[in-house]
Amino acid sequence: MKKKDLVIGIIFLCISGIFFVATYSFPKPPVQAAGPSFWPKLMSVFLAIFSLTLILTSLKKPINVKNEDNEKSEHRVINEEKEGFRRSLIGILMTGFFILALNFFGFILGTIGYYLSIKVLVSKKYTWKNLMFALVQATLLTALIYISFGEFLNVNLPTGIIFK
Repeated sequence: MKKKDLVIGIIFLCISGIFFVATYSFPKPPVQAAGPSFWPKLMSVFLAIFSLTLILTSLKKPINVKNEDNEKSEHRVINEEKEGFRRSLIGILMTGFFILALNFFGFILGTIGYYLSIKVLVSKKYTWKNLMFALVQATLLTALIYISFGEFLNVNLPTGIIFK
């Protein structure tokens, strides 16, 4: 059992419940189909699902694998931890750059570029086929978000300096 994952899962499950209950105090305009509480409720439900998944996976017992060369295994784990920390730090820096770049490139180009850069960062082996698939994913995701917020919820998304 992974105690850290269990604790984090419980904390985020509680947070999602608090946010979900808090959305009932939002005003309900008669004109909008979704209302201002729609998106926070949806995000609370997703957070609860991911938290439950984390809790359930933390309760599973790890499979003990016997390794004859224990020294190499420990060295590999240390290298993977360093690589994971490095990728996390780069991901945080890329997110900060994405926030700054939204004003210049706008939502559509900024989101597609951010998605592609994170996808390349996460993948260990990358081919042109994977890159084209990621481009299609980024385009579809950006279109879905743009339609959801820009058209359905009437939220003005950044257009950027380039397109003004």
